[in-house]
Amino acid sequence: MQLFRLLKSQHFLTKTNRSILSIALDVGFKNVSSYNTLFIKIYGRTPSEFRLLYRRNS
Repeated sequence: MQLFRLLKSQHFLTKTNRSILSIALDVGFKNVSSYNTLFIKIYGRTPSEFRLLYRRNS
């Protein structure tokens, strides 16, 4: 279920300017810390870094 939440969060990270906290809570994480920890484990970077990298390459 958490992987689904991460995938869903990608849309918000790449298509909106919403805060990381707002995105984490809206996709179902209890807090931003658990979201960041899992995001780094799966993607090897923070959600903010992911967002910046995506925008540079778009």
